[in-house]
This record gives sequence, C-alpha cells and structure tokens, in this order.
Amino acid sequence: MSAFLEYCLSAALVQNSVKISFVYAALVFLGGIIGFVKAKSKASLIASSIIAMLIVGLAYVALQVNELAGLSLLCVLSLGLGIMFKGKWDKPATPSDLSQPLGSEAPPKKKFMPFGLLTLMSVLVFVLMAYSLAVVLSSQPK
Repeated sequence: MSAFLEYCLSAALVQNSVKISFVYAALVFLGGIIGFVKAKSKASLIASSIIAMLIVGLAYVALQVNELAGLSLLCVLSLGLGIMFKGKWDKPATPSDLSQPLGSEAPPKKKFMPFGLLTLMSVLVFVLMAYSLAVVLSSQPK
C-alpha cells in the first residue's frame, strides 16, 4: 500500500482533520467580530462566540474524550452552519445595492466575504468530518 493511502486511512488523518475545525472556529468568531465592527451587531458577536466555543468543545471531545461522538456532532454542526451561511450568502440585494443606474443590466455581484468563505469552510469541515467518521467506523472491530 502506498504511503498516501496509508495516511488516508490512519488516525493521523482523523486528528489533523479535527484540528482544522479549530481554524473553522476562529473564522466563525472572526465573522462575528466583523459583523460587530461593521454593523454594531451584538447578536452577531454573541452568536459567533457561542458557535466558536461549541466547535472548539466538540473538537476537544473528538480528540480527547469520544472520537465517534465528537466527529458525529462536528459533522452535523458543520452541515447546519453551512446551510445557514449559504442562505445568508444568497440573501437578496439590500436597498443600498438597488441604487445602481437603471441602465445597468448586470445583477449585483455577491460578496464572497464573509458568508462565501464560511460556506466553503463549512463544506470542507463537513467533508473532512464525514470522511474521518467513515475511517473511524471502518477501523472499529466488528
């Protein structure tokens, strides 16, 4: 078996995948800070803090307490957050976006930051957690 294939089926991949969720938590928290600074949204700051702490807590569970439970919950959480961020990214134009000249035919462009990045990161974390979950389940004795 090649070294890459052995890595893809190893516990090291699972641990490194879980560590990526710490970056995900930091990006979620950073999104809340941006929302607070730009729109003075305390709700954004509070929600992002809670979600970031939840992600870090679940990553800790996956690494130290119960790998199967932590990976499962991280998988579900990242899927739910991805759906939420995608919905916010697809949100219709605001009145300030509608102030384009009448002659312009091009629809307003979607801004990638922050919801586009958080959507992509959610998908990445979901795929990594689902794959890691499959590796863990396949390595358990039957």
